[in-house]
Amino acid sequence: MPSQPLYLLFAGVNGAGKSTLYRSGLWQRNAPAPEIPRVNPDEIIAARGWNWADPAHQLLAGKEAVRLIRGHLAAGRSFNQETTLSGRSALRVIRDAHERGYRVVMHYVGVESPQIANARIAHRASCGGHFVDPALVERRWEASLANLRQALPLCDEANLFDNTGLLTHVACAQRGTLIESNRDAAAATWHQKVIDSLASKEGTT
Repeated sequence: MPSQPLYLLFAGVNGAGKSTLYRSGLWQRNAPAPEIPRVNPDEIIAARGWNWADPAHQLLAGKEAVRLIRGHLAAGRSFNQETTLSGRSALRVIRDAHERGYRVVMHYVGVESPQIANARIAHRASCGGHFVDPALVERRWEASLANLRQALPLCDEANLFDNTGLLTHVACAQRGTLIESNRDAAAATWHQKVIDSLASKEGTT
């Protein structure tokens, strides 16, 4: 019997620290995850030698990411993806994977405010990394948290990390039900409403 395919997401607004979490391996809390294809427009641009400041290259990378995701889903292949989780397409892919029988696992990285994300993006850009318009980040920050609440019931497992200061694991949910809460482990409050929205199995949160 073929094993269940895995859809592994690293989600959060630009500048939150998705790539940092992925590279750190801290998300592999119980056992190392299998090596699977990765879809990330930033990495597509870097691999092609394109310019992140060029809107045409951004569009091409986005189209390539969509093509790869559709191909993986159609073939029932496991893959991992980085997403801001701020658009409707992100929720559609999660729902599609869920309906196709994928095991959906999301690691969401949040920060207390869009201003923190923008400060990190500005620093990244000063070091040669890509820039994202601050107004766009502000819109995505709100939309990403709203979409997170909609996505949680579709995720077989979802881990929330606060990266306002030190990267900290603050909650784990399974199919929209809170399994573990470390809400006091981080000084930030963005995750509090998310945790409160989950049906708790702990009795107290």
